[in-house]
Amino acid sequence: MATSYIYCIKIHNTSWVKIGTTKNPEKRMKQYESYLPMGFDIIGYRKNASYKMEAKLRKKLIDTGYAKTSNTEWLDTTLEKEEIIRILKLKKMDWKKSIFFYFFAWH
Repeated sequence: MATSYIYCIKIHNTSWVKIGTTKNPEKRMKQYESYLPMGFDIIGYRKNASYKMEAKLRKKLIDTGYAKTSNTEWLDTTLEKEEIIRILKLKKMDWKKSIFFYFFAWH
């Protein structure tokens, strides 16, 4: 069975973040690169994740008042990157060891 990842990204110069789940992080980030031309930062990730865990993390940000949501997948938050990593217990991106590094190094 393939490993799943929860990731969190933030659109550049906005307060919008997305928590998502994927089995193929490189492909998923490439999709965001296509439809988010303003750019985005990868905040962090969790390995061996599930869609249920993703929903739990989104709910945690909303229920604690750290984020608001409209009827979309995106959350509106004023939290800084480090705060999101701490609250959601994500791993920081270590670009030199990251699964994403090899993908973004060439783009």
